[in-house]
Amino acid sequence: MDRNPGHQIELERENLRELANEGEISTECCDILLEYADAVDRTKARHQIIDEDGNAVSLSLNTAKRYVANTRIHATHGIDFSDTSADEVNDVLIWMHDEAGKSDSTLATYVGALKLLFEFRDLGVEPENLRTFSSDSSPRHDQTDLFDDSDIQALRQAAEETRFPKRDRAFLELLIFTGQRVTALLTLRMEDVDVEEGYIYLNAEYADKYDGLKGALRRGRKRPMFGAKKSVQQYKRYHPYKDHDNPFFFVSDPKSFYGNPEKFWSKSASKSLLRRLKEMAEIEKPTNPHNFRHYFATIMYRDYGLRPETIKMLLGHVKGSTVFETTYSHVIDADHIATAEEAVGIKEPESSNPLTPEICPTCNELLQDDWRACPSCGEEFGPAIENDIDAAADNLQDEVTDRALDSDTDLSEGDAAVLDAVLDAVDDPDALANQLRQLGG
Repeated sequence: MDRNPGHQIELERENLRELANEGEISTECCDILLEYADAVDRTKARHQIIDEDGNAVSLSLNTAKRYVANTRIHATHGIDFSDTSADEVNDVLIWMHDEAGKSDSTLATYVGALKLLFEFRDLGVEPENLRTFSSDSSPRHDQTDLFDDSDIQALRQAAEETRFPKRDRAFLELLIFTGQRVTALLTLRMEDVDVEEGYIYLNAEYADKYDGLKGALRRGRKRPMFGAKKSVQQYKRYHPYKDHDNPFFFVSDPKSFYGNPEKFWSKSASKSLLRRLKEMAEIEKPTNPHNFRHYFATIMYRDYGLRPETIKMLLGHVKGSTVFETTYSHVIDADHIATAEEAVGIKEPESSNPLTPEICPTCNELLQDDWRACPSCGEEFGPAIENDIDAAADNLQDEVTDRALDSDTDLSEGDAAVLDAVLDAVDDPDALANQLRQLGG
């Protein structure tokens, strides 16, 4: 690898141009970051960053290279620097801290690069409004940002009014009903979507090649769709590339310049859709994918009674992670309070289910908000009982065990049970099984 920082800055410029050519970032965003690269690169004289005292900012080439890379990373996570806000940038930073596990020192470098960019260009973001991270920073989620039933229904209606409604509604419903990271959904291929059984299967090929699923495959590939099944089925039936050989499931509008069955819909484009849905639905709460993930985790615990370990498996948290307990401590505390109030008769138990729509998307039956399935056609909108979801979790663990073993491994039922228990107790069953096979010679 060429470690000359000047050459690496030039490689970052090439990366930005390639991302723009492939539609991963907008051309306007690319131009802004190319200007920024020239400004922090002291070997260039095209642009300069002037500090508040009127002095030109001078960075070492190593620091300049890191700053350009850091802003490029944020662009690939859906930040369009030509049209963004401090709240949107902070949402990505918080996601990196809470979900991606970035260290405080790494995040401090990110924030430094971003602040300098916003000092260089007036992009509508005040540098002092960016969140800072220190050693005592802890995962957090503002419970006032949580969607309510009316928000969800308004977003659904908005998705039906876009240029590509079947794709957009399917994407929205999978965010609502699965809590998966946006990359996990965008990289699905057609064969990864089983509408008959109601499951999606995370793209292992993409994860192996790019490590883009943050370790979610350690909890298996299979995830239930719940109430997203109908919208996903409709989109799959009318998919623009359904006659191609296993195309990506979520693709750009085929009428657009970026339409291509071998390229998945970009993060920046999908996040742009969510911003448009927010405007169309006229809701105030953030519609970034991270907030849908919080929504899913919260209602599955609060309204459907799923155990934290089951929710963590569905979300793809590695075993032993404490993100759920720290991020959702307010939900857990509120649940204990509500249980106590119900036990002494101060409060009546709530029976509504947030995932239940007003009208069944399959048969148009009017639904009551405490129904978990449509009485006419049987369409399910959430886990019927905890035993059902626990069974799904057990199936996921079985899949992990199967992947950890060679296909020709022959074990007795008892030995397989022991191995399953061992693999269930470790963070990376694939790695452990591989080591065991090597020891066995």
